[in-house]
Amino acid sequence: MGGPVNTELHSRLRPRLAVEVFLRPAGRPDAPWTPLEGARVRRSEQDPHQVGPDGAVRFTLEPGNYGVSLDTGRLGDNFEVDGSAARQVELGPGERREVRYEVTAWSSIYAVVWNDVDGDRQLPVGYIPFSEVPIRIAGGPERRTDELGVAHFRNLTEGDYTVALDREALPSGVTTTTPTTFEFHLSPGQEKVLNVGLRGFGRLAGLVLLLPPGGGAPVPAPKGIRLLANQRSMGETDPEGRLDLELPAGRLELGLDPRRAGSDLYVVGEDSGLLKLDPGQSVVREFVLARYAGIEVQLTGPVHPLPLSGVPVELQDRPFRYTDETGQVVFDRLKTGIYTVRIAPEHLPPGYPLDGPSRMQVELKSGDRRRILYKLRRL
Repeated sequence: MGGPVNTELHSRLRPRLAVEVFLRPAGRPDAPWTPLEGARVRRSEQDPHQVGPDGAVRFTLEPGNYGVSLDTGRLGDNFEVDGSAARQVELGPGERREVRYEVTAWSSIYAVVWNDVDGDRQLPVGYIPFSEVPIRIAGGPERRTDELGVAHFRNLTEGDYTVALDREALPSGVTTTTPTTFEFHLSPGQEKVLNVGLRGFGRLAGLVLLLPPGGGAPVPAPKGIRLLANQRSMGETDPEGRLDLELPAGRLELGLDPRRAGSDLYVVGEDSGLLKLDPGQSVVREFVLARYAGIEVQLTGPVHPLPLSGVPVELQDRPFRYTDETGQVVFDRLKTGIYTVRIAPEHLPPGYPLDGPSRMQVELKSGDRRRILYKLRRL
């Protein structure tokens, strides 16, 4: 027979684990390690625990093997962990163990250079970036802004910094709407963001054409088709499909919004893609629209009534669609091109095979509505 459980002995035999997280600024090897309060530690698949003011999280466990990890995503890119963030520890009865993480804190600077079209110094969500603009740290490195208008300085140490945009390198016709020289102090782990607003414009002369139904030479598109640059409306076509617009200089992602001229219109190709427009530059672009097409697949049988619903029909590599009770499937909003349609013969009514091939090809032109007929025959 079992006796009473000695809870005091059991408590003494339970192992204890302390996970410590300490921080030191980069570039200061003589600086003391300090607790990284608020860092998150996860034990196996358990919910994360936050490090306390003393830099530790403590667990009372049962003997066994445990996985411990430091949540580096919560720390950010400026924090570098010495060694692996995921570790294993084996605990025996009554054992006391410590797992120590040492984290080095770097600092960084993001300089974002954009076209302040409205002159309000507010960086919008769909901002227009200026690329290849030189940004320099006084007494340090120079970076040029990338395609997103960002110059990134990483792995910096704590201290006072002066960062400036090279105004002499700006194209003629560009003005500034914000300060271009910044002085500040960087703390360990800090990510400093600098917003630099410039202002400059170019011109676009464009023509929007429409492919007529059934093919043929394109014709001028209707009035009211809007040109978008970085999701911002810049103007619309005249009755002859022409565009003559002043556009913000910078890296522009062009697009068309044809909905005001018809919900069945789409832009052929890659929507005219990217345009790097320099201040004072004039460019010419041509855009082509087409109308969405459609395919109607019809299954017919030699006798009535014959169950024709639920037969899978495949268009190219798209998911199957199933015929309705009339044996019909409709594919809408298709772009111009050649399509392969396939019906699954193994799902046809028993004793009624196809009277012809199960796979057919059809070419769609602008605005086409094509009908494909599958006939069944009786064995």
